[in-house]
Amino acid sequence: MRPRNQWFSWGFQLDGHHCVVNFLVHGDNVSIVLVFLGGEPAVETYDGITFDIFSDERDLALSLYNSFSTTELSSASLTSTSHLLRGRLSRYEW
Repeated sequence: MRPRNQWFSWGFQLDGHHCVVNFLVHGDNVSIVLVFLGGEPAVETYDGITFDIFSDERDLALSLYNSFSTTELSSASLTSTSHLLRGRLSRYEW
């Protein structure tokens, strides 16, 4: 029989200046959930080359967001600040 604490989920978080990674442990299973990444500046030009470090992630998030119906958007909204994102967005409005 397993010790009682192995039957319950618990978690821990690794924090850094521009990264937060959350882990959820349930028995022998470990999941990485809700990762936050940040960068400043997110877009920069150096030697004539533009670096947009989160362009793929931003485009994927915008694609997902823009695929929601109005009903789905209202269900997916978690905070009162979500009203700032109502309607369709482009990568330049993000």
